[in-house]
Amino acid sequence: YVVSWVRGAWHWHGLRIDYLGGWNERGWSAAYYKELRRQLDADPRTANVEVIGADGSWGATADALVNAVDGDPELKASLAAIGVHYPGTRSSDKAKACGVPLWASEEDSTFADLTGGGCLARALNRNFVDGAMTSLIVWNAVGAYMSGLPFFSSGLLDAAHPWSGTYTLRSPVWLAAHTTQFTRPGWRYLPVGQGSGKLAMGGTYVTYREEAGETDLPEDSPLARWAVVIEKMSAKHSACVRPQMKWFDTWAENATFVVAASSEDGGGGQRSRLLTGLQGGESDKVGVWRSCLGFEDSSSS
Repeated sequence: YVVSWVRGAWHWHGLRIDYLGGWNERGWSAAYYKELRRQLDADPRTANVEVIGADGSWGATADALVNAVDGDPELKASLAAIGVHYPGTRSSDKAKACGVPLWASEEDSTFADLTGGGCLARALNRNFVDGAMTSLIVWNAVGAYMSGLPFFSSGLLDAAHPWSGTYTLRSPVWLAAHTTQFTRPGWRYLPVGQGSGKLAMGGTYVTYREEAGETDLPEDSPLARWAVVIEKMSAKHSACVRPQMKWFDTWAENATFVVAASSEDGGGGQRSRLLTGLQGGESDKVGVWRSCLGFEDSSSS
């Protein structure tokens, strides 16, 4: 049925489905994932579709799948990622080493005030820095709930009366744009300690870099090369609705970032491409986009 639905979505509506999962937050079946992968691969029209496993919390759902793929090569090969809901920016060492990418396949669901924006800013960076998760899916993309309903105004923007065409941009959409506006699908995170990590006085930074040959942008465009996203959100100003987190704070500091070729490849390989957007003429300038949430004076910028 699911494979037929994918075919029908394309045939009748021109919709290309990229990912499928199991039953949302209801456990998982290794046999189902394997059979789904076999049937998708058997049809050229669906072979591109990738399977995301678990779609539940750490513990009995996602951790159990991590343990299962460790001893089941076919199950491991069937999955494009293990999806975790509301991971709290953490994952176990075993999960990080399991050989299957980790996703926050449901995240946020926090009221979209300034703290909600801080929640998303923190999660976008720290899910990778602390938990090695390379994707974050916001629930909801659009908060199309009427006032008074559960999870009203939980999303990147509000559209409580979508039939009218009216919508309201909320703080999370601006904080998400620090990542989505300056990167492209398929870009890679630089590892923690080699371009991503934690700041000495609280906060994190992550660096994204495109893969060689994957750009559709001009060769001299800095955007076609790399982007660094820095966040300095305290616990007070970035609490998500779930899960609860330990208290921490951040303080002002000066941080120095050095863009340099890697010595691993003699300075001529992929890592040295970080420099190619910074050589000569106007391209030696690095653009900066800054957001400041006005918690104290209600003046955000």
